[in-house]
Amino acid sequence: MASHGEEDPAVLRKAYLDHLWNRASYYDQLSNSIFDRSINHVILLHTNAINAAFIVDIVAMFRSKGWALVDPEEAYSDSAYTEVPEVLPAGESILWSLAKQNELPDLRYPAEDATYEKPILDALGL
Repeated sequence: MASHGEEDPAVLRKAYLDHLWNRASYYDQLSNSIFDRSINHVILLHTNAINAAFIVDIVAMFRSKGWALVDPEEAYSDSAYTEVPEVLPAGESILWSLAKQNELPDLRYPAEDATYEKPILDALGL
Protein backbone atom coordinates (compact mmCIF):
# COMPACT_ATOMS: atom_id res chain seq x y z
CA MET A 1 0.00 0.00 0.00
CA ALA A 2 2.75 2.46 0.89
CA SER A 3 4.41 2.02 -2.50
CA HIS A 4 1.05 2.74 -4.19
CA GLY A 5 0.05 5.70 -2.01
CA GLU A 6 -0.88 7.98 -4.92
CA GLU A 7 -3.10 5.46 -6.68
CA ASP A 8 -6.85 5.18 -6.37
CA PRO A 9 -7.49 2.70 -3.55
CA ALA A 10 -10.53 1.38 -5.43
CA VAL A 11 -8.21 -0.18 -8.04
CA LEU A 12 -6.16 -1.90 -5.33
CA ARG A 13 -9.31 -2.90 -3.42
CA LYS A 14 -10.84 -4.62 -6.43
CA ALA A 15 -7.59 -6.38 -7.35
CA TYR A 16 -7.07 -7.56 -3.78
CA LEU A 17 -10.65 -8.71 -3.26
CA ASP A 18 -10.55 -10.51 -6.62
CA HIS A 19 -7.32 -12.21 -5.52
CA LEU A 20 -8.76 -13.34 -2.18
CA TRP A 21 -11.94 -14.63 -3.81
CA ASN A 22 -9.93 -16.42 -6.50
CA ARG A 23 -7.80 -18.18 -3.89
CA ALA A 24 -10.76 -19.02 -1.63
CA SER A 25 -12.68 -20.43 -4.61
CA TYR A 26 -9.64 -22.47 -5.65
CA TYR A 27 -9.29 -24.05 -2.21
CA ASP A 28 -13.03 -24.60 -1.97
CA GLN A 29 -12.84 -26.44 -5.28
CA LEU A 30 -10.03 -28.61 -3.87
CA SER A 31 -12.16 -29.26 -0.79
CA ASN A 32 -15.07 -30.42 -2.91
CA SER A 33 -12.78 -32.62 -5.01
CA ILE A 34 -11.23 -34.25 -1.95
CA PHE A 35 -14.11 -34.43 0.54
CA ASP A 36 -17.16 -34.00 -1.71
CA ARG A 37 -18.07 -30.95 0.36
CA SER A 38 -16.93 -27.51 1.33
CA ILE A 39 -14.95 -27.63 4.55
CA ASN A 40 -14.74 -24.88 7.15
CA HIS A 41 -11.95 -22.90 5.53
CA VAL A 42 -9.39 -20.93 7.52
CA ILE A 43 -8.27 -17.75 5.80
CA LEU A 44 -5.00 -16.31 7.03
CA LEU A 45 -4.70 -12.55 6.71
CA HIS A 46 -1.44 -11.06 7.91
CA THR A 47 -1.33 -7.88 9.94
CA ASN A 48 -0.33 -5.40 7.27
CA ALA A 49 -1.51 -2.19 5.63
CA ILE A 50 -3.55 -3.75 2.81
CA ASN A 51 -5.54 -6.01 5.14
CA ALA A 52 -6.08 -3.17 7.62
CA ALA A 53 -7.31 -0.91 4.82
CA PHE A 54 -9.68 -3.46 3.32
CA ILE A 55 -10.77 -5.73 6.21
CA VAL A 56 -14.34 -4.41 6.18
CA ASP A 57 -14.48 -4.97 2.42
CA ILE A 58 -13.01 -8.47 2.79
CA VAL A 59 -15.62 -9.53 5.34
CA ALA A 60 -18.43 -7.94 3.30
CA MET A 61 -17.27 -9.69 0.13
CA PHE A 62 -17.22 -13.15 1.69
CA ARG A 63 -20.61 -12.59 3.32
CA SER A 64 -22.07 -11.35 0.02
CA LYS A 65 -20.94 -14.60 -1.59
CA GLY A 66 -22.71 -16.70 1.03
CA TRP A 67 -19.76 -17.48 3.26
CA ALA A 68 -20.19 -17.20 7.02
CA LEU A 69 -17.54 -16.27 9.54
CA VAL A 70 -16.94 -18.81 12.27
CA ASP A 71 -14.49 -18.78 15.12
CA PRO A 72 -11.27 -20.80 14.87
CA GLU A 73 -12.54 -23.47 17.29
CA GLU A 74 -15.48 -24.24 15.02
CA ALA A 75 -13.40 -24.09 11.85
CA TYR A 76 -10.72 -26.44 13.15
CA SER A 77 -13.34 -28.87 14.44
CA ASP A 78 -13.88 -29.89 10.82
CA SER A 79 -12.58 -33.42 10.34
CA ALA A 80 -10.47 -32.22 7.38
CA TYR A 81 -8.03 -30.71 9.86
CA THR A 82 -7.25 -34.12 11.37
CA GLU A 83 -5.79 -35.31 8.07
CA VAL A 84 -2.01 -35.77 7.93
CA PRO A 85 -0.89 -35.71 4.31
CA GLU A 86 2.13 -37.83 3.45
CA VAL A 87 3.54 -35.83 0.56
CA LEU A 88 6.32 -33.38 -0.13
CA PRO A 89 6.84 -30.51 -0.49
CA ALA A 90 5.55 -29.53 2.90
CA GLY A 91 4.49 -26.00 3.67
CA GLU A 92 1.44 -25.78 1.47
CA SER A 93 -2.10 -25.96 2.84
CA ILE A 94 -3.66 -29.17 4.08
CA LEU A 95 -6.02 -29.10 1.10
CA TRP A 96 -3.19 -28.60 -1.37
CA SER A 97 -1.20 -31.44 0.18
CA LEU A 98 -4.21 -33.76 0.15
CA ALA A 99 -4.91 -32.82 -3.47
CA LYS A 100 -1.32 -33.69 -4.37
CA GLN A 101 -1.57 -36.95 -2.42
CA ASN A 102 -4.77 -37.75 -4.36
CA GLU A 103 -2.98 -36.81 -7.61
CA LEU A 104 -5.43 -34.08 -8.56
CA PRO A 105 -4.25 -32.34 -11.74
CA ASP A 106 -3.17 -28.74 -12.29
CA LEU A 107 -1.98 -27.87 -8.78
CA ARG A 108 -0.18 -24.55 -8.58
CA TYR A 109 3.22 -24.76 -6.93
CA PRO A 110 4.02 -22.81 -4.98
CA ALA A 111 0.32 -22.17 -4.55
CA GLU A 112 0.80 -18.45 -3.87
CA ASP A 113 3.51 -16.97 -6.06
CA ALA A 114 4.30 -14.00 -8.27
CA THR A 115 4.37 -16.36 -11.24
CA TYR A 116 0.57 -16.41 -11.04
CA GLU A 117 -0.20 -13.02 -9.53
CA LYS A 118 2.19 -10.64 -11.32
CA PRO A 119 0.56 -10.82 -14.78
CA ILE A 120 -2.78 -9.88 -13.23
CA LEU A 121 -1.30 -6.87 -11.45
CA ASP A 122 0.73 -5.88 -14.51
CA ALA A 123 -2.48 -5.81 -16.55
CA LEU A 124 -3.86 -3.29 -14.06
CA GLY A 125 -0.73 -1.20 -14.35
CA LEU A 126 0.23 -1.82 -10.74
